[in-house]
Amino acid sequence: MLGIHASNGNKMGYVLTIKDFRSNNIVIIVHGAVCNKDDHFYGSLSKLLSFNTLRFDLEGNGDSEGEFSIGKYPEETDNIHSAVLWCRSHNFNVICIIGHSKAADEAIMYSSIYGDVDYYVAIAGRFYMDKYGHFLEQCMEEIKKSGVAIVEKRGKQLRITKQGMEDKANVDMEKYCNEARGGFCVIHGNADTVIPLDDGYKIRDLLGERCQMFVEVQGSDHFFEGFDKELGRIIEEFLRKISSKV
Repeated sequence: MLGIHASNGNKMGYVLTIKDFRSNNIVIIVHGAVCNKDDHFYGSLSKLLSFNTLRFDLEGNGDSEGEFSIGKYPEETDNIHSAVLWCRSHNFNVICIIGHSKAADEAIMYSSIYGDVDYYVAIAGRFYMDKYGHFLEQCMEEIKKSGVAIVEKRGKQLRITKQGMEDKANVDMEKYCNEARGGFCVIHGNADTVIPLDDGYKIRDLLGERCQMFVEVQGSDHFFEGFDKELGRIIEEFLRKISSKV
């Protein structure tokens, strides 16, 4: 399998979409938990944007090697760094990292830990890490009964463990928001029942002036079903503003 090599040697599947052959600027799109690069709006976002994009599967997800975990925030943030390095090795200039849900948090973490990309889009990120949406609440009930919850995804059995849930709950988003470097666009649907809008407000408020654009998408759920074009329009607007600065 051709892939981006993670720092531990695992290969991560990817899709490179070239829209502008005259530009070496590129945007990286990172999927959320229990997802892959082709789920939800990720593929359509690559089509809608006028910018070159790379979207890839984090370790243990989709076409990538490695072990899945609902935790592993630092490891997945390192996966993003591997994707950034891959882009640079192919003479691309990474102008922005776009993360959805879990990856929105990891984009913020990335800016704090690495700080080598100037702009980020955080879509439906979670601030209150000890809270769970309906899906993870169901998983917790199964974990209490049998010690692990098994989720089927594209022929893979993904194991959600108590340790993974504890690792997730221990991520200090206040710390990472306070230490974040770069400019941010924060987007959240006001009908999101997985991660409430209040989490988006909290992230925006902690980022302060670093949050250069905040958009509350009226009527949108966590996965922006039926709102992919609106999401693409918002992100395109942000990218056009920043592309003149990089």
